[in-house]
Order: sequence, then structure tokens, then C-alpha cells
Amino acid sequence: MMMTFQFFLLIALSFKVVSTNTLPTNEEYLNITNLDEILQALEKQNFEVAKWRDLCLVLGIYKPTLNGIEATNQHHGVDRCLQECLSSWLSKADKVKQKGGPTWYSLIVGLRNIKEINTADKIHRNKHSQEHPACEIFERYTSDSSIQKNLLSLVNLLYGEKIVKKVLWPKDGRELLQHIGNSICVNYQILEAFGVVLQQSPVTMSIGRNILKEYKRRFPEKKDVTSSDNKNVHFVASSDLNFTKLRGEFADAIFDINQAMIDKPSLQELYQYLRWGYKHLRPHLRDCENRADILNLISEHSSLIDIGLLESIVFKFNIEEAKPAIQKYKENVNKFRQSLRHVLDEKFFHRHLLQSETITFSIDQDVDGITLKDVEKLIKAAFKEHAPCIRVHVISESNSFTVTCSFPLLLYEEINLAAMENIEALKEKGLQRLTIGFNTVYDKACEQQLDTEDDHCSQSIHSGRLEQMAIYISVKQLNEAHDKEDHTSTNSYLDMVSSVSSWLLILLILFITTIYVLVKPVLTDQKREAKSTQETLDKESQAHLQTNIEETEQARDTNDKELKRSDSDGADAAPHTWRHFKRAPKEVIIIGSFGNHEQWKLPGTIVSPKLIPAGVEGFYENWIVQEVESIVEIYKKDPANYELKDIPEKGESRQFYLDKIKSLFENCKKDEALIYYTGHGEKDTGNWCFEDGVISFNDIFELYMMHFRGKSLQIVSDCSYSGKWIHDCGKKLDEYGILSCGHKTREQKMLFKIFTSCLPHEEATLLTYSRKGIRYSEEDKGVLIKYDEEIKMEPAQKGQYPMHVDFRHIHCYKMPGDQCELDSTCTWEDRLCKKRERIVFLVDNKHDKFPSWYYLLISGDTFDEFKGKQDQESIGVEEATKYGKVLYSGPGQNPSSDVKKKLNLRFDMNTYASYKFTDC
Repeated sequence: MMMTFQFFLLIALSFKVVSTNTLPTNEEYLNITNLDEILQALEKQNFEVAKWRDLCLVLGIYKPTLNGIEATNQHHGVDRCLQECLSSWLSKADKVKQKGGPTWYSLIVGLRNIKEINTADKIHRNKHSQEHPACEIFERYTSDSSIQKNLLSLVNLLYGEKIVKKVLWPKDGRELLQHIGNSICVNYQILEAFGVVLQQSPVTMSIGRNILKEYKRRFPEKKDVTSSDNKNVHFVASSDLNFTKLRGEFADAIFDINQAMIDKPSLQELYQYLRWGYKHLRPHLRDCENRADILNLISEHSSLIDIGLLESIVFKFNIEEAKPAIQKYKENVNKFRQSLRHVLDEKFFHRHLLQSETITFSIDQDVDGITLKDVEKLIKAAFKEHAPCIRVHVISESNSFTVTCSFPLLLYEEINLAAMENIEALKEKGLQRLTIGFNTVYDKACEQQLDTEDDHCSQSIHSGRLEQMAIYISVKQLNEAHDKEDHTSTNSYLDMVSSVSSWLLILLILFITTIYVLVKPVLTDQKREAKSTQETLDKESQAHLQTNIEETEQARDTNDKELKRSDSDGADAAPHTWRHFKRAPKEVIIIGSFGNHEQWKLPGTIVSPKLIPAGVEGFYENWIVQEVESIVEIYKKDPANYELKDIPEKGESRQFYLDKIKSLFENCKKDEALIYYTGHGEKDTGNWCFEDGVISFNDIFELYMMHFRGKSLQIVSDCSYSGKWIHDCGKKLDEYGILSCGHKTREQKMLFKIFTSCLPHEEATLLTYSRKGIRYSEEDKGVLIKYDEEIKMEPAQKGQYPMHVDFRHIHCYKMPGDQCELDSTCTWEDRLCKKRERIVFLVDNKHDKFPSWYYLLISGDTFDEFKGKQDQESIGVEEATKYGKVLYSGPGQNPSSDVKKKLNLRFDMNTYASYKFTDC
């Protein structure tokens, strides 16, 4: 029966579209700059260069590519062939990505596969293990034969947690280990997730625990802020509400209780009590060899606000010496139950969270009116008798507030059923969304979108439910199989009865959800047909792009088109506030570039000062001083949201300001920072110019990644060519493989928002932006910045067009907690293209019986020529491709709505360099 169900489940999973993204990367792949280092390592460790073809084949380079390299370099020898081959590998050519990408780990595996064992071992020992301690830990523990034997049974979990890129069903665990090793080599944090996954299997649990211990030793967690004074300004500073102090008291309580339990209860009593009373602890108990191990397990399953497990043991076995410690700690915790405001973003439970063991509640209520006790009541209302097994990890504020909890995966079946039974009561409490693992139990937004044409919500919910079920079943089977070895015949019989009941229940749940997905489209056909009729527009107009663009436009457009909030709190876009990143107070530094640039000695740098409008007389430097003073006064009017840290001094150097920026990042006590620059810009780059050099976007980006990553950085740049910085930011994000949506930048913790006073090819005019582009609004009670519309001083040589891009903004149609819709074609380069290119829709009727449609991307430089030729005679796609490239194509005369949606997701039609759509 189990095998039948698993087979059915695998068939169902094969129909769903899945993501191939890995966890956020903290380390880059090797690139072309590492070529010399790799060649030296191979030479030093006596690699047999004649095997260059064999090596590159196993690394993912195709044979035709190798033939081309050999033919081109036949007069230069095998050394040149190896160099060119590794260059292709580092450029991720051919099938390199599918082989794990260019990493030291994949190189070592490749060397071993071609029997270059000594070379591989020496590189691993002398190079790789030193620079990549996570890989060294991984290889040390995965050499255990039990890992390879049992890893296949965890493949659903490894896939679901995105530790491997795709579902693999190899004959043994070796291939799977190679994929995991490559992922860890790119991102060491995956090692922690891998350790937690191993703990789900009784056979590999001890190995997982050892990996986690080693991981925490080699990669210690950053210390939490030591005082509420260091949190955001909305936190109340109070010595009574000091989380560091509470953690110390938690440690004291755990220690005192453990000391009181040295002699009582007995090891056997403790084991039996936990085994029968706490089903989810059974797998962990098998790995406990003595009393200390069990007490440590109990401590690990207690949290800052919940020591209920310890308390139950103390009162069950009447341990009088421990009761005062329990009572004292509960009194301390009660101080934190008064308001959520005091505990926002604090970690109650320190443990790596697997997605499959995570519960999230999104509640539409004001945080200030909610207490921590209310959250505990919410959990109890949702899960009833299973509530004690739920651990609150963190509470955060979004449009309302979100509670993130963990639950034991083995209890998924019971917890999910309890939530479904109590969903109406939760909705009355303001529930907006509830997820248990990958399963979305309830989503109000999806409930309101039942009449959408593609019905993405129900498909996503159904696939998530199947994915969670597959993970749960595989882990449940592992533990049940191990139970049968340990149990007596009586216990085995009871487990069998329980197992049969569980499978019947699971089948029932799957049957209901499958019927729901199949029947729901039928019930909504009439609504879809009505909507489809309403959206039919004139085919000669811009109808080909209107579908699916309207929703994006609603999210961006505001009623006040001239002036927009510099902090996108979503107030002007109420229907889609979830797209915006939450507004937060900022620490601000203002930077000014003063002095006569003609006297500066900057080889290779062309300084472009601001244009001086007619009628403005006097020294340029004096006017820059006046600009700075006016900017300072604007931000001073809103002290609640802007805390001024530094005001520019005359004649300071590039290094002086880089140090200031670094100091801002290192010492910022708020969640956001703002850097405002006004002064000279470098021609064609928009870099900030000083007497001793320039500050580029890359300079700030590197400081951000080292000292501020995970917090929001807003940059306002008022200089000539400043718009180039928006493209520099997009280029950086593309280099890191971050797709063009806020889902990805938030996930990767690269949170940028940039305002510039002009376009990339424009010169800025003195006093224009500071006087007409930015102001404080009494009506809006905030600082407003103009963009996407020309501003100029009168009289002036010319105007300028300010720009703005919030790289945190969600561009696809999924909610913040959902999986992003974008695919690998959606780059920031496309969204922020430098040229005014055109998207052209073309129907090729050269073959009347078989017409085809095409979307082409045509450069603005050649578009007029293309349009002129098209006006004279209808041209086919073969000739049209001389003017640009084909983006999408298909048979017939009308593309599907899905293609139009992809087009809009990839090419934002509403950015400053919008792609002009032409129906030829």
C-alpha cells in the first residue's frame, strides 16, 4: 500500500513546474580571474597535462568545443589547450552548470574521476580545505558509508530545501553527494541545512549532529545586539526588556534545572516518559547514550519563551529543587508578554529552520495592539493539543505582523489536519495567510483571485501540498522502518495499525485536494469566459502587451505623478502594498564634492561639473555649499525618519568619505541607511569625483557586502551622468545571478534603492535637483523626490530627467512569501537597458498555410530603418532578424497570454528606458 501511494505521488509531482534555485549564495563561483591560480595548482601537484581532454569532458565541456580548442591551438601544444579549456569551464560554457559549476570541489571530483587521485588529494589538502572549511567538514563526515547508503531516501527533503538543484534518482548516493558538495563549495551555509536534513533519518542523525557542532565551531553565529538601545527607534529602551539579559537568565534556568535532575528521575524513567509522551522526540532519543545526552536534547527543544517540556518533567517527577528556577524564569518571561513591539525580530529559538518544518502566520492586525500572549493563544487556537510542540522563532512586522514557528516534521499530518479544522476561527482573528512547510493551508489573496484566467494560485497551492507530502512520507517511512527494528512485537503491531490509519488519512487528503484542483476550473469557467471577453481589445493597437501589464502598472503608479515618496511605504499604492519594501527610519550622511576640478590631477578621469544655469553668478563652490545646506534643511524637517550623521566638509578626500561610509555601515543602529551625494561627476560613469580620485558604485557595493548586507541602502546621487549607477547596480546583481525581482534581492539580502538626478548620458544642472527635485511636504509629512519627469531651472541650458529604481520592489505576481515567477531570462540588464530598444510583434505570412508570430528586440538605432522597410512591404522574420534578435516565437498569429506575461516580467514596460511596442 505504501509503495502504491509513493508511486502515485511521484507521478503527481512530475506534472508540477519546479524551481531550480539554490539557497542564497555567500561565495561566488570561480571565474576567469582564478585561471592562473588553478593552472599553478595543477602544475605544482604534477597534473598530467596530456589528460586535458578527459578532465574537461568530466567538467562539462562538450566534445565539439574541445575539438575546436585543439584545432585552434595545435601549434601551441597541450598546455595552451588546457588553458583554453579551463577558460571555457570558468565561463560556465556548455554543460558546466549542470556539473556543479566552476568550483574547487567540482575540479577535485573531476580529477578523481579521471584517476588523477594524487593531484586531487594534494589540491584538496593544500588548497581547498584551507580556503573552504565547509567543504573539508563535508568530505570528512560524508566518507562514512552510511551516508551514501541512506542519502537516496532523503532526496525529497534535499530537493525541497534546495540543497540540490533538481530531483535526482541515481543508482547510488555518490552522484547526489557530488551535487551537494558543489552547492556547499559555492555557499558554505548549505552545510548547516545539510546537517539538519541528516538529522531527519535515524541512521544519519548522529552524523548530522556532528556536522552541526563542527559548523557552529568553524562558523560562529554573529552575536545579537546587546541592548534594546541598539535596535530600531520603535523599540522601547528598557533594562527590564533586555534580550541579552533574558538569554543569560535562560541559560541559568537550564543549568539549575539540569543540576536538580542529576539523581531524579532515573535514566529509564526519563527515556520512557519522553518516548511515549513526545512522539517527535523518539528519533532523537535513539541517539542519546546517557543522561547528559537526554538533558541536552530537552534543552535544545526549549526556547526563550517556552520551557514547557522541562516544566512538565519537573512536575511529573516532583523535583522540588527545580521548581523555584522554573517559577523565577516564567516571571521573567512574562515581562516580554506585554507587547509584540518589544520583541520584534528577536530570535526566541536558535536553530536552523528547514522550510519543510516551518509554519508562518500572517495576521492583519496592528502590532501595538497585540501581546506575545495573544500569539500563544493564536497558536493554541490553530493546533489545539499539538500547540506545545510548536516553537515560535521570530515575530516580524510587515504590513501587519508575521509569526514564524517550527514544528516537528513527523507531526505534519496531525498539525495540518488541526489547522484545517480551525481555519475559520483563525480567519476571525485576522489571518491573511498560513503555511505549514511547503503547504499553503490558507491564503486570502488567492481566495480573492479565484476568477483569474491561469489560476496560478490553486496550482501553486496544490504543488506545494504534494511536495510537503512527499517529504513527510519519506521521513516517516525512514523512522517507521527503524522503529520496527527496535520495538517489541506488541509495539510493532500497534505501529502497524497506526501506520495503516495514517496512510488511509493521507490518501483521503490527497484525494480531496486532487478533486478540488480538477473541479475548481469547471466551477469558474463562466467567470473566466466573461473576463476573457472583456479583455479582448483592438488587435491593431497595443493589445499584445496589455494583458498582465495592468497589474504591474497599478503597483507602480500613484495618484501624484510629479512627486513620489523617497521611502516606498506603499501609501500611494494601496492595492498592491505587498510589492513595496517596508519603509523604515534611516541614518543619513551627506557627501559634497568641492573645489576647482581643473586643478586636480586625476589621470584617465574626465571630471564633469554641473552645468551653470543662466543668471547664476558667483563661485561654483559657493553654490555647491548652498545646495548642501538646503538638502540638510530638508532632511532636518523629518527627524523621525532621517537621523543626520555627517554633513560634508570642504576639501575632504575620497578616502575620507569611504571611511565615513564604512563607519556608517558598521555602526548603523537602524535597518536602513541613506547616502546623499552632490557635486562633480565623472563623464560617462557618474562616479563621484574628489581631488584624490573617484568613488564608484562598485566601491560602495563592496563596503555594503562586507559591512551592511541584509539591510537597506538608499543612494541619492546628484551629479552629471549619475543615472549610470542604476545600471551599475543592475550589472552587479546580474553577476551574482540575482533575477530582476524583489523576491530575489530580498532573498539574497542585497537591498538597494537608487535615485539619480539625471539619465546616464545627461549632464546635471546646478541647483536644479536640490530646488525642484526634492522637498519636504507638510501635507504628506515626509520627504518627496521627483523622478520620471523632466525638471529644469529657468532660465537653463536644458532640463534633466531624474531616475529611480527600487531593486527591492516585487515585479512578478507572487506574494512576498511565495516562490518568484521569474526564470533565468529575466536579468536586470534587460529591465534596465541602456538603449531605447523596441519590442516588435511580427506575424510572418510568407508561408500562408503556416503563419508564425514573433517578438523581436530591435535596437533604437536600427528601428527607423526596419520600420521604413516594413511600411514599404511586409517583411518576413528572416529579414527582420537582421535588425534584432528573436525573443519568443510560435505557430499561428496570436501568442498566448503566458508569453505576453513572460515578456512583461522580463522587460519592464514602465521603466525610464521603456521598450516601445510596435505592431508592424
